[in-house]
Order: sequence, then C-alpha cells, then structure tokens
Amino acid sequence: MTIFRDKRTTTGYFYELNSEFLKFHSLKWYEAKSMSPRGKDIVGNIYEDAMYDPPAWSWTGFVKGYNLAAINGYLIWGGQLICTAPFRQGVLTGVTGS
Repeated sequence: MTIFRDKRTTTGYFYELNSEFLKFHSLKWYEAKSMSPRGKDIVGNIYEDAMYDPPAWSWTGFVKGYNLAAINGYLIWGGQLICTAPFRQGVLTGVTGS
C-alpha cells in the first residue's frame, strides 16, 4: 500500500482511498459538439472511443469576442469521478505518531 502525506489534512486523520473502485464518468458540455480523442492518422493511438461514453471531449467551435478583434475556441474535457463501492474507502481518526 502506498501512503502519501497531505499537508492540508487535519492532524490525527488517516484517509484510505481504494483507487480500484473509482470510475470516471464523462459529461458532454451542453453548448459544444462531441469529439473523439482518437486520431485517424496515428497508428497505435492509446486512446479509445470506448473509454468515454458519451465522449468526454467537447469543442465549442470558434466564438467571437464581444467588442474584441479576436476569436476563441475551447476544448473542454468534463466528467466526474465516482466511487462504485463507498464502503471500501475509509478514514481513521485519533491517529498519533511516534
């Protein structure tokens, strides 16, 4: 088990996070078009379309700035990290060190 120290954790607490039960669920940005991370011309691309259902990547297209001589486009990657087995996570309180 790997143990990491977090400076922002309150003294006396020990958090246990089992990463095998964490899953990422992608969310499509409502104002953008879905796009795939798979490159058509790249052989051996490590990204698969099946990883993201619906696709996590969204492209807003080019947006004109108000009262500006510029245009912007945004590539958005969105989703949420959920736990499929919350009882396999934990926190210990009253931990002291020597």
